[in-house]
Amino acid sequence: MSTSRYWGLILGVLLGAMAMRGLYASVPMVLTKTGAGYEAMGFVSSGSMLGWVVGGMVAMLLMPGRAKLALILPVAVFAAVMAGIAALPVLWAWIPLLFLLGVCSSAFALLSIAAVASTLLGARLSKTDFLLVLSLPLLLLGIVPEIAVMASVWTAAAGYLSPLAYGLLACAALALLVLGVGKPHTLAGDAPVRHKPLTYHHRSPLLIALIGLAPLCFAGLYQGTYMAVMRGEHVEALTLLVLQILAILVSLLAAVYLLYWLYRIHGEAAGQAPSRQLVSPRAALFIAWLVPLGYFLVIIALGGVLRERTLAQPATAPLSGRWLAFWAIVVPPVAMAMLQGAVNRLEHATPEPRAAV
Repeated sequence: MSTSRYWGLILGVLLGAMAMRGLYASVPMVLTKTGAGYEAMGFVSSGSMLGWVVGGMVAMLLMPGRAKLALILPVAVFAAVMAGIAALPVLWAWIPLLFLLGVCSSAFALLSIAAVASTLLGARLSKTDFLLVLSLPLLLLGIVPEIAVMASVWTAAAGYLSPLAYGLLACAALALLVLGVGKPHTLAGDAPVRHKPLTYHHRSPLLIALIGLAPLCFAGLYQGTYMAVMRGEHVEALTLLVLQILAILVSLLAAVYLLYWLYRIHGEAAGQAPSRQLVSPRAALFIAWLVPLGYFLVIIALGGVLRERTLAQPATAPLSGRWLAFWAIVVPPVAMAMLQGAVNRLEHATPEPRAAV
């Protein structure tokens, strides 16, 4: 997770998926607005089915040696078609173009998975890396289509569809830029050491867990009180308002502290020993904040580093990778407490002074 090529691949697939899935979700509204009728959906679906075949053929011809070119081809065709539609909105109703867009959408879906898989296999990356790269386009299958539908409804109500075309074109153009610029998508070789050590500070794992669980407790208290009001029980309006404000404030404060804790724990782990598998504190902060499932992923990645270190210290209780993954999914504050406990144990096992920034 420490290389620009790594995040370039993720961002390129992300933007391409936004363009492809956004179009597919908004097609019914577009067809209705242009008067083409829903029977034209059959042509789009046919193009989509053919796209899997086309994508498979391109993958066999170009993978794994030219994974970058294979990813760029469907995005380039899609961007060219969308540029024509943006210039001449009447082309929305032209069935052959919609058929071609359907081909590009499915071809890109297959090629992105094939490119990611071949890249990861060549780089011998971890399960965490594989989950991170594939989670983004998979999440977009549910998130981006809804956004595209809302955009198409709004533009159709306003009487024009040009903003939708320009939006999809922008996503495709940015995907082309990210995928086309830079080195080939090979992640083989060692990642650079992002060594940003911070001075160790002892923290109670129990306190970390309680801070993480506090928003859930206050939210549950507010929800229970609200349900009591809905059942007709008498509750003062001021009480309900105070509970709502407390739930919001506690959630915000806990979120800020846990992001700060994530920054500190990565720096303190780096202070104990440098590692190529560790991201820098700032990178961990941005991944957790901006990347879908990012907090879960940086916890798992840090847990892998700490587990190796605890196993190398016979006097230190090892960190369980399976239990860490379980709690990271079910109750993340418990997983954070496990990480803090592992850092504490490692610090006490090797108390010699370390460099810090």
